[in-house]
Amino acid sequence: MKGEVVLVIDRAGAPADAAAGLEPALRAALARQSLKDAVAGVAAALGLPRREVYQAALRLGAAERANGAGAAERDAAGERDAERDG
Repeated sequence: MKGEVVLVIDRAGAPADAAAGLEPALRAALARQSLKDAVAGVAAALGLPRREVYQAALRLGAAERANGAGAAERDAAGERDAERDG
């Protein structure tokens, strides 16, 4: 064979099932560990990059804060209605 040959090799992508199990694994780990330790453990267990797991943890936390704030506002509104009616 004459000429040049180029061979390109890349890392294997994350398995689809690892990405699907990311959120439940993060929730469980965050319930008992610090953010740093939870991210490291979940990344190692699922074979995902720590950066990807960390970003997912931040999104998860933001979503929970948004849902929690909405629930708190609904509870406060319900208490005001009960005081007014009762």
